[in-house]
Amino acid sequence: MMYLIIELISCTNKGYQINPELNISTDYEQFKNYWLLAQREVCAPVKIEMLKKMIEIYRGPILASATGEHWIMHIQNDYHQKYIGAVNELLRLLYENHNFNLVQDYAQKVLEHEHNNKELYYWMIRATYQMGANAMARAELKNAEKALLEEEYEELVKALEK
Repeated sequence: MMYLIIELISCTNKGYQINPELNISTDYEQFKNYWLLAQREVCAPVKIEMLKKMIEIYRGPILASATGEHWIMHIQNDYHQKYIGAVNELLRLLYENHNFNLVQDYAQKVLEHEHNNKELYYWMIRATYQMGANAMARAELKNAEKALLEEEYEELVKALEK
């Protein structure tokens, strides 16, 4: 029996990379492709589906075992910022389309690991009010007060008053 050995990682004069001869697509590459497509998409329902797929793909920092290494920090930061941007855009579009239950579901899910994002609280509270659950919305505002910096909380309250 003969085995063909193909290297997963290849070395180039610019550094290491996944062997371009292999047909491998990482979740990070899929995420970036959806990001680029979503940026160009003008049809709200199609954009919503792309943003949902991005959020499903995201599993936290890329190469988490290398967190703290200087060579990966900018990639991890860019990945996370795009994720947060996708979440905020999705919540806005869902809210505009009166899909308040989904706004609440996505915001709740993301708030489990992104406790200090005032945009998440903003959309969560607005959607909850629209659903007529005023007591629940007030409870979320109290949660935001605990999680956010004082200045961010004040900005949230002002935004909600408008």
